Amino acid sequence: MKKALSLLVTAAMLVAMFAVMAPAAFAAETKTVGTADELIDVVTKINAGELPADTNITLSADIDLTGKAWKPLKVYNGTFDGNGKTITGAAIDIAISTAANEKLNGAGPERNTYVIAEYANASDGNYGEAGFALLAIKAENATFKNFTLKDGSVKNAFNGNNRNWQSHYGGVVAYMVNGTISNVDLVNLDVVIHENASDNQPFLGFAGIMAGVTFGPTTIENCSVDGDSSVNASNNAKYDVAAYIGRHSTNGALTVKNCTTAATVTACATADRSGFHDAQKNDTSAIGCWAAAIVARFNDNTDEGVYDLILDCTNTGTITGAKTNADNLLVGDLNTRTDISYEAPECQHTGGEATCKDKAVCIECGEEYGEIDSDNHGETKTVGAKEATETEEGYTGDKVCEDCGEKLETGVTIPVDPPATEENPPKTGDLMLAVSALALVAAAGAVVIARKRKIEE
Repeated sequence: MKKALSLLVTAAMLVAMFAVMAPAAFAAETKTVGTADELIDVVTKINAGELPADTNITLSADIDLTGKAWKPLKVYNGTFDGNGKTITGAAIDIAISTAANEKLNGAGPERNTYVIAEYANASDGNYGEAGFALLAIKAENATFKNFTLKDGSVKNAFNGNNRNWQSHYGGVVAYMVNGTISNVDLVNLDVVIHENASDNQPFLGFAGIMAGVTFGPTTIENCSVDGDSSVNASNNAKYDVAAYIGRHSTNGALTVKNCTTAATVTACATADRSGFHDAQKNDTSAIGCWAAAIVARFNDNTDEGVYDLILDCTNTGTITGAKTNADNLLVGDLNTRTDISYEAPECQHTGGEATCKDKAVCIECGEEYGEIDSDNHGETKTVGAKEATETEEGYTGDKVCEDCGEKLETGVTIPVDPPATEENPPKTGDLMLAVSALALVAAAGAVVIARKRKIEE
């Protein structure tokens, strides 16, 4: 029986131990880095599979990547927290030239880093998707926040023969799925695309100084792109470019709020369109090349009731392209969309609670709404309390609301407390207290005597 009980207790202890340890065991690992070499080491290990793709990265100091052999994260699912630091000098500069039937992924280890997807039916000319960015090529369920990316560039010379690689370029991330970018400032950052297309297969892609293409629910907020930054795809290629996002795609709303840009955005402004096949040579409507400050092009949302929001964003930069939206340079092609909004939808004000002093504060938007609930008091305090003396009455004090000062409970008077005499014996409470004290002293003495006798015996 004792043995069974012991096993049961042990099992219970093990269950409790694992219950405590489980959250830590499955929590994403965090790596704190303070030098360029430390950052390169962590990124290299994530790319090699030695660290999981959801490893969180936090900067503890400014990072200078100038002159470093920098390769970005291939696939990233974690949180990149700059902690208010600056990353300087990150640069990607690649020249790619493909032969007639060559797949990009088979052209060398350097290029393998940048392939997002390679299509199985490559023989039809659509060979896949490639990405080029400074921090991450493909980011899924990832967050980038709290840093400045400064004095960097993404450059690519892509010469193809009968190739149709869809390429994406971004200062922070090239291809982003269900992600967030917040409190990120881009300073003197350039994205330069030079792709020469054949007559048969014009290149197609999306480029943004912040992100190339985004899919699903995406939020970009409190960010800036300064006037020394630029994105340029004014060559023989079919591109949508913007200071923030080249294209936002389907299955989820995009929200860009409180963002500014003063960058130069150029798309196909000086393009030699003779490189496009016959149906497109002289037809500017067939050329993509949308240019905009925030988002160049949207795809239709497939989720009912989903609205993309461009809120409190400003542009003071230069927008030049074969196609722009004259009514609003913040966005380019709306693709016949009617669910783009530049005003926040009216909030339904749920989740707040009115108090005795203020209206309810909405958790969603922070605004006050509704009526003051005079009965919903918070913490209370006691005021006006004083002890009785031998000559003056005392008072227990009134309970009042700390927020509005309303009296919630009235105190009572405490009688005068004259000194004890033969004519005025101690009060019952005082007498009981004295008796209790004597009893404690007696009990303590008895314990001492008993222990002394035991020792003597």
